[in-house]
Amino acid sequence: MITKDYGYIKLYRGLTDWRWYTSPNTLRLYIHCLMKAYYKETERLDMKIPAGSFETSYRKLARELNLTEKQIRTALSNLKKTGEVTVRATRKCSIITVVGFVEDQLGGKETDSIRTTKSLYNGSKRSTNKESNNERKEEIICGI
Repeated sequence: MITKDYGYIKLYRGLTDWRWYTSPNTLRLYIHCLMKAYYKETERLDMKIPAGSFETSYRKLARELNLTEKQIRTALSNLKKTGEVTVRATRKCSIITVVGFVEDQLGGKETDSIRTTKSLYNGSKRSTNKESNNERKEEIICGI
């Protein structure tokens, strides 16, 4: 049963233009990372985990997504290669960080507000707020 207890994320329609959109495992893992990322700094396992990050392991991700560990490693490698996530290994777990989460999802500040995904316009190229605003204006002017 789906409940509203955990909040929600927004997925922008521009996601369909993202280079990993047609790679099912990479897309699923990225969306999973967005949903698992903390929206404020959290303390877990005696570590401070910043907003936009969460603790996990390849085995746990494989179990959660019903994929093999090799499929997880490949999908994570894809996301790291294009700068969507970073992975930091610790003795206890791996910390996955969604790059730009605080700026793109939380408006530049850590709050208790709802998380949203970053805009994935222009494939994997990260766009600045100014570029995103210009794109939105162009869409409105062009009637797209």
